[in-house]
Amino acid sequence: VCGATLASALAEVADFLRESTAEVVAVLIKRDWEHRYFDTTENWTAVQGLVRSGLGDLLCDDMRALELPLSELHRRGQRALALLEVPPGVELTCGLPMTPSTLEKSWRPDTKTVEDMLRQLADWRSTGRLVPMAGRLKFLEVALPGRPAAL
Repeated sequence: VCGATLASALAEVADFLRESTAEVVAVLIKRDWEHRYFDTTENWTAVQGLVRSGLGDLLCDDMRALELPLSELHRRGQRALALLEVPPGVELTCGLPMTPSTLEKSWRPDTKTVEDMLRQLADWRSTGRLVPMAGRLKFLEVALPGRPAAL
């Protein structure tokens, strides 16, 4: 955001992790539904190259890591979880796949207001979706459509 590139954002994450040795960071890289022209093998290969070079030895590539306690990720030195949502036909060569089995997201296309988000949070609480589950990250998104100035 604000003119940052993927490479600079990943460098900031890596710097943060090197300075804050008790932390683990999850980076989510999703497809842009409005710009499908980006979904080429070449582009996603480049994205994955940036992820690998930007996060280096901090990057976790082991699917089993999602089931491990944070203390084990620290012991391994793999404190950057990069989940990528690549298009069909593109091989995932680094990071972890972003799928419904690895990441449970709260986003729904009908979420338009703060009240909608609060209802989703209440739903997550009442149905137990907030309870941790080995092998799956849970992501409560607080994003509304439009520009921040429009809110």
